[in-house]
Amino acid sequence: MNEPHVKFERRDIVARYVFYFAGAMIVLAILMQFGLSALASIFTRMDGGTERPVISNANRPPEPQLQEDEAADLAAVKHDETTRLNSYGWIDRRENRVHIPIDRAMDAITKNGLPHWDHENAKNSKQQDGNDAPKTEAPK
Repeated sequence: MNEPHVKFERRDIVARYVFYFAGAMIVLAILMQFGLSALASIFTRMDGGTERPVISNANRPPEPQLQEDEAADLAAVKHDETTRLNSYGWIDRRENRVHIPIDRAMDAITKNGLPHWDHENAKNSKQQDGNDAPKTEAPK
């Protein structure tokens, strides 16, 4: 360490001032805690000295309220969806529209294709532009 050619800054930060600053921050934090506690007690006295609970039955919002058991509600929704996806049922009796199980619907689409799909136009458009994707138009 006594090498004459090595030089460094001898006037670096003084550790004593760093400790003074840290001590001042600690004292300031303690004073703020006491000050806020005193302010809270003043506000409590101004309010009549009664501390009201945060939630009481009188302060409850009107219905509908938040879910009380989210896990049970989610399980019920999943059960209803699974039941609907795996069963037969009416969508609209007047129009004779029904829903069928999802596996059966996928098999029908695989065998018969999508309804209202013109296979000839799809083949022609594929041959014209060389693109395998069907052309679609935006709804009007």
